[in-house]
Amino acid sequence: MLIKIYIFTAFFLVTLVSFSQNDVIFMQDGTEIKAKVEEVGTKEIKYRKASNLDGPIYSTDISVVFMIKYANGEKDVFKEKNSPSKTTIIELPEWDENPYEGRDSVNSNAREYQKEELFTERSMVYYGVDFANVRMIGSRSFGDSQYIVENNFQSINSQILVEESKYNWAQAFRKTTIENDIEMVAYPNKNVDPYSIVIDEMYTISTEEVQQIVSKYNPKQQEGIGFVIIMETLNKTNELGSMYFVFFDIKTKKVLLAEKKIGIASGFGTRNYWMKPVYESLKQWNETH
Repeated sequence: MLIKIYIFTAFFLVTLVSFSQNDVIFMQDGTEIKAKVEEVGTKEIKYRKASNLDGPIYSTDISVVFMIKYANGEKDVFKEKNSPSKTTIIELPEWDENPYEGRDSVNSNAREYQKEELFTERSMVYYGVDFANVRMIGSRSFGDSQYIVENNFQSINSQILVEESKYNWAQAFRKTTIENDIEMVAYPNKNVDPYSIVIDEMYTISTEEVQQIVSKYNPKQQEGIGFVIIMETLNKTNELGSMYFVFFDIKTKKVLLAEKKIGIASGFGTRNYWMKPVYESLKQWNETH
């Protein structure tokens, strides 16, 4: 009987170890594939499914892959970005009590800006990181989501301005200077429900939803190009943050460009940890534009 117990225990341990030795392929649309990566080429990735390691070899185009996290902890991050898939419409918050004054009238003579003018020497306003529609992925990892909402969201926005040489939006977007107005997103960021946003399933924001979010903004400025970061996920399970870099015409609030970015989270303290994906996304922007 004792021998049988030893054999069973050994079998269980081997099974447990083999089950945990999975690579994970993170796709651009937010999906994950648990696999054993067989080959990473210049154009495609070949792998076997973790659920059937003796099964067929699958392949996927490398342009639709964001990152591979290997069983030994190493990572390969790929830079190309594609448009996310469409999801259900987000229920946007009511901002009737927003203390931000915003625009109390519309100047009919204000100028509208087009996409072609984004990276010319035109007026641009940076509105900060909008967390109003974010989801925190990994319920076991976010022990105090209320603390993050009440303390880190606005702190992240303030610290990004403090570290202006590191988060140099003007240089990235080929501007001499950029005006800052992070007060516009302060109220919605502070009033996120810290308990309803912690989930374990996949979550994405579509480009259509990005336009809906921007249409709710109330900037003080009458004209110019607005730039805001709409945060999509803070994924503690996979140590990633996903977001949109969004450029819009301030007068009409029409989105001119929305580009999805994914950055690796790291650093000491929750604020620095979730600031890092923004910094990594800025680095990716500078490398590809």
